[in-house]
Amino acid sequence: MTLKNSDTIDIDGNTQSNLDTKGFALFNIDFKVIDKLASYISEILEAKKIKEHYSGLCYSLMLFNSIENRVISSQLRSILKTAVNKAYPGFSIYCCSFIIKPQTDQTLSFHQDWNYASANDHPTYTVWIPLSSVNMNNGALKIIENSQTINNNNYSGSLNAIRVENVSDFITINMEKGEGIAFNPLLFHGSHKNEGGLRIAVTFILKPKGQPLKYFHKLNESQVQVYEINEDVFFTQLKDLSKGLAPLECKLLETTNYKHSDSIDLTFFQNIKD
Repeated sequence: MTLKNSDTIDIDGNTQSNLDTKGFALFNIDFKVIDKLASYISEILEAKKIKEHYSGLCYSLMLFNSIENRVISSQLRSILKTAVNKAYPGFSIYCCSFIIKPQTDQTLSFHQDWNYASANDHPTYTVWIPLSSVNMNNGALKIIENSQTINNNNYSGSLNAIRVENVSDFITINMEKGEGIAFNPLLFHGSHKNEGGLRIAVTFILKPKGQPLKYFHKLNESQVQVYEINEDVFFTQLKDLSKGLAPLECKLLETTNYKHSDSIDLTFFQNIKD
């Protein structure tokens, strides 16, 4: 999928419709912004002297400590905020980080991300911006269109995500430098193998201004606790959340009945057509 490059993030008029129906939307972003992101990330990787030690998919939130991650998020946001605010004036940027995929013959299976609002709540979106062109040979994303509607699950460190293998009908998001994608975190997505060099992508959460970020914690087999969290939780508690622990020092909004499904109707995937 190729889009015309522009001097800001450039969302077409069908963006909200695409996010609501297809589960994703593509956008453009100025090369200068991409170059600033790449330069900053290169500097911090060189400073840590860890560039040659990646053994698998690597998340900066796990690679650096809480103080470093606060600084990284702040710096990435400062580079991105003008362009993002023009495209999404009603949204705020949260938890900027980056993901490194080294050269590998392994694909990332289809999965759903943690979500920070329920299906019937205000939307939050994941944004993914590669720092160079990507295709099926160097770690491009692959998505299953409209799959965010397949269930009503919430996902977190205590609510396990479902992974799907061997899906033949999907969309590969080939992207040129200067392109990005916003998608519903419940959209099934993965990535291709990487036969090239390091594939680095910046990622962050888009949240409507004035609305809370929610975290869904499994209390028992029939209930979840819904917490309001702030950005700092990602920097200080992510490892504990990933182990299934509840967030600390966060406002408990409610305890509600909830049944988590550990399986899905595979006929949905069998009926998908490109």
